[in-house]
Amino acid sequence: MHKLRKFLTLALVAVTVLSLGIAWLVIAAIVFVPLFVLGFAAKDWGIAAAAIPALLTLLFVPDMRWRGPLGPNAFLVLPLLALTFLAYYFGYSNGSSALLVAWEIVSAAGFALAIFVLPIPLRASALEELHEFEQRRYVKQLKKTRTSAALDELIACLKDENSLVVADSIAALGEIGDPRVKDALTASVNHSEEFVRHAAVYALAKIADAGDFQRFVRLLEHRDGWVRAVAAETLGKLGDARAIELLVPLLDDKDRYVSQKAAEALSKIADVRAFEPLVTALEHKDRQVRWLAATGLGNLGDKRAATPLRHSLEDANVTVRARAAVALGKVRDSESTQSLIRLLDDREGNVRASAVEALGKNADISAVEPLLSMLKLDPYLLTHVLQALNALGPNVPVAQLCTFLKHDNPLVRRWAAETLGTIGDKRAIDALTTALSDPDQYVAEGVARSLKKIGDDKANPALGRTAA
Repeated sequence: MHKLRKFLTLALVAVTVLSLGIAWLVIAAIVFVPLFVLGFAAKDWGIAAAAIPALLTLLFVPDMRWRGPLGPNAFLVLPLLALTFLAYYFGYSNGSSALLVAWEIVSAAGFALAIFVLPIPLRASALEELHEFEQRRYVKQLKKTRTSAALDELIACLKDENSLVVADSIAALGEIGDPRVKDALTASVNHSEEFVRHAAVYALAKIADAGDFQRFVRLLEHRDGWVRAVAAETLGKLGDARAIELLVPLLDDKDRYVSQKAAEALSKIADVRAFEPLVTALEHKDRQVRWLAATGLGNLGDKRAATPLRHSLEDANVTVRARAAVALGKVRDSESTQSLIRLLDDREGNVRASAVEALGKNADISAVEPLLSMLKLDPYLLTHVLQALNALGPNVPVAQLCTFLKHDNPLVRRWAAETLGTIGDKRAIDALTTALSDPDQYVAEGVARSLKKIGDDKANPALGRTAA
């Protein structure tokens, strides 16, 4: 049996080498018979099964190609089987393992041939010969080369009949980012397959620059809602104020995703011309459009937005209330302080956190007492309250701050110590000196820094003890 295997293996290798000028039908017949006989004689059904590609080549010889589960062209069948025999002969215990090894070798060789050896005009036809799986791998290999020839080939692949190949080519072109591909990608936005259109518009958005303004304006009228949405989003990222009047009608688009992206785009274009559309959008039926409008008004920082934003603090949606509070903090309207203080009682923690943040930015002294109360009533918001009080620190009564040096939470004690140092009032020295013995190291260090900032002689002995 060993001699038979050796003989058939070497014979097949010889046939493979000499078969370049022989008709496909003859080659397939020569390959199929010995391969099947060897597998049958050795009772190795993996080897016998490996004869099936050659058999299928016989059946499909008129179109000179085979599209089977392994994916090689007819011209890859012989090298594949020859390498299978060699792998089997030199140590693999079963034909299936040998076939797998051979297939990997032939695949790598085939790609190297297609990409680095075949002339460009022949590559498209080679791509057509490949099975879908191999077509997609070929596209990925083209992306890795990033040469001018590979770019041209990827653009040519956009016309392939296989939509998956087209989508993969689009993704590759988007990653390469060469501006020469924009027209080809724009044409692909009109592809018959939805997922290809979406891939094309995303790739375009990825490489968009200021010069593409009109390109995306035209896409705002596309029949595909997803394309319109991405176009609106991209115009927002470009930040060109000319887009505002074109985006406003999209707030009432039949596709809610388009409306949301239009609102997001308007929120990013920091131009006064977006003020009125954003105020109107605060009453939109879609909650995401409403909170994006609130965000946009905050970005504008126009004090005229304070009144409509205060109304949004009562919105039924939690995110709208939270975004409206944050926006009021950016507007810095003192008349909104009481509305924000009432929001500290909101049932949602993130709304209360947003109100705390806004009160800190408004820097209104009337917010100090409510915020100090939050330190005791709402541990969830501790860090948020401390950040807000840092901004209001100089307005906090020194005596009241000193009481927080004995708070149960070390974060609160440290904040109180550092705020007292910022204020610089010498009335705090005695309380800070006592706090130097705080069991928490970070609190004690904060106390020492504050005493140093105050710079009173009474602080020096305490600082010396800390240093020791």
